[in-house]
Amino acid sequence: MEADLVCFGMGENPIVELAKRLDAGEAVKDLRGMRGVAYTLGASEEVPADDQAIDMPSYQEVCDSKLAFADGPASFTTKPTPTTQID
Repeated sequence: MEADLVCFGMGENPIVELAKRLDAGEAVKDLRGMRGVAYTLGASEEVPADDQAIDMPSYQEVCDSKLAFADGPASFTTKPTPTTQID
């Protein structure tokens, strides 16, 4: 299963906002700037040039390595509103 967006941290408020905005017809791409949301990039998209992008380990990397599993979520705590790339 793949996801276009992921709420992280204390996601109670972001998940409600996501649901309301999607119900109102907003595109998934329009929700990327929300606080507490990580997203995947499309094949032709470039990583944002800002200093907030965090390159997350792939699913296979976190399955293979306990360190990668632990380090992934820990990187969210270093920046308050990251724009996140998940491989």
